[in-house]
Formats: sequence, C-alpha cells, structure tokens
Amino acid sequence: MPRALINGTDLHFEDTGGDRPALLLIAGLGATGHIWGPLPRHLRAHFRVISYDHRWLGRSGHAEPVSPCSIEDLVGDARGLLDHLGLERANVLGKSLGGMIAQRLVLDDQDRFDHLVLVASTAWISPHLYRIGEFFFTLANNLTAAEYLHTVFTFCFAPDFHNRNGKTMLHAEEKLTDALGDVRVIARHVESYRNLDFREELGQLRVPTLVVGGEQDLLIPHAQHRELAACIPGAQMIALEGVGHSPMRESGPSLVRRIVAFLESPTAERVH
Repeated sequence: MPRALINGTDLHFEDTGGDRPALLLIAGLGATGHIWGPLPRHLRAHFRVISYDHRWLGRSGHAEPVSPCSIEDLVGDARGLLDHLGLERANVLGKSLGGMIAQRLVLDDQDRFDHLVLVASTAWISPHLYRIGEFFFTLANNLTAAEYLHTVFTFCFAPDFHNRNGKTMLHAEEKLTDALGDVRVIARHVESYRNLDFREELGQLRVPTLVVGGEQDLLIPHAQHRELAACIPGAQMIALEGVGHSPMRESGPSLVRRIVAFLESPTAERVH
C-alpha cells in the first residue's frame, strides 16, 4: 500500500499514475479514500487521480493517544502529499470539510492550482454548522464505528435516495465501517474547523472554481453552497434538485461528466 511520511504523520494514499493532469481528491469529515468509490477509476481516463486517508484515520497511521488537530495540519497533509509526489501543479476537488481544506490550500498558493471544485461545502462555519460539529463530536466520542456511520449516513443522502437504495446503503456502511478505524479521531478533526471563515479571503481567489451543491443537503444548507459561489469571483455553480450531501454518488455519471468538462476547460479563464 502506498504510504508517505507527511509532517510526521504516516499517510496512506492512492495514485492512478500516468502523465495526465493531476487531480487531488480531498474527502470530508470522518471520510477515508474509500468514500470516493469508483470515481477515481472513472476519472483516470482524464486525470492522474490522487486520494488519501486523513491523518490517523482508516489506513493512515494511527495516533495513541489521539492528539489535537488544526486546519493547518490537514492542509499541510494535502500540500505535503503533492510535494511528496513531485507535483508542481494540480487540480483540486474537495467535498464538505475537504472543500474547506481545499479552499485554504488554494488560497495559500494560487499559482500552483489550475482548477478548484468544491462539492457540498461552505465558506464558513455558521452557528448552525457549529452545532452540527458539536453533534458529530459527541457521536465520535461515544459510539462505535458502526454506530457512528449508521447515524451519520442518515444525513449524508437525500430522503428519496435512501428510499430507493436502502439495502445498498446498509452494505456500503458495512464496508466503510471496516475501513474507518478509530472514530475518536473524527472528534479531533471536528476541532480543526469550528471557527473557519473564508468569506472575505475568497474575494481574492483567481483560480477557476466550480461549486456543486444538492438542494436537499441535510448537513450544509444549500443556501451556503450558493453563498460560497457568490464569494468567489467568476465561480460557476451546479445546483442539483432532489440531491443531498453526496452529489456525485446520488447524481452519478451525469455530474461526473460536467465536473470533467469544467476541469478540462482552459486555465486561460483564470480570473484576474
């Protein structure tokens, strides 16, 4: 299994390789690289796709005792992995908390990135999202991995998606439970993002950006997806009717094609 020592942390990563443009996938809170499912295979015809398990989670090295964690740690892991792979340029796709990591990563070094895709994400932790974080913090400190995922999955998909795919979702929970590891780590990750607010800084973003949001997102309200797009000069927006917090899984290949078309658009469209 590919591993790299990044900022003193043993990170597991996946890399489809090749000489195509690089695309870094950054998963959300409590998610490992497994969350992407078949997506990297679908994208590898267009990109060199890189994904990884967040520090101390899943196949990445575990910490005992579990240490505090900052957004700078999580951003440093993403940046350090690109450095480890010798990638001077890349595209970035971040989902949920991964979208906030991606925002900080790109804002810190805009010339390194060609395109940015933010899926089911937000520009700031509103009071509502702070309370959601407290909820996840409590779950992670008190439940087993299986109990945690079963509870969280309730909010990760639109109701109609659950109704159509109930048995499939239960099977996915079982697979992800085996891959997750110590859920107490998720509580430490919650602490990393409680007070983030990028709204003013995003006005300086020059990297072409696509924001994707489901109108039935039960975790990050769709109004915050739209607010995120409005903060970024020239950002494009895809709003998905009847879709929850997992747009790519819920929408399938049609959304993936739209994301690929954006990522392959000329970087000359960079905002000045």
